[in-house]
Amino acid sequence: MPNNKGFTLIEMMIVIVIIGILASAAYPTLSGAANISNENERAIHEEVINKALIECYALTGTYPNQGVHDTSKSNLTLSELSKLEEQTGIHMNTSKYEYTYVLNDNGIYDVNKLHVDLN
Repeated sequence: MPNNKGFTLIEMMIVIVIIGILASAAYPTLSGAANISNENERAIHEEVINKALIECYALTGTYPNQGVHDTSKSNLTLSELSKLEEQTGIHMNTSKYEYTYVLNDNGIYDVNKLHVDLN
């Protein structure tokens, strides 16, 4: 009787199916963690922009013009906040988000996320 070493085709297929089942079970957990990370990053950016707006008002007595500011571009249209990256250490030109800030009914400016590119 010859000494056969190795795996049969059935054994290999069973292992591949088990790996597939484990991977499909882990995917929702991993994708959920990525979404939480993106939301945390967004919240930090909004807080930094809020603080920069407050600082801008304290220094100049006015806020920059209201509007949409796409932080995924290399230059912010808010000239008063051009040093935001230096002050905060957050590289806004690599951000996945687009923000807007508007004056609400209470006379307070709100910063909101408009768009997220998850790629």
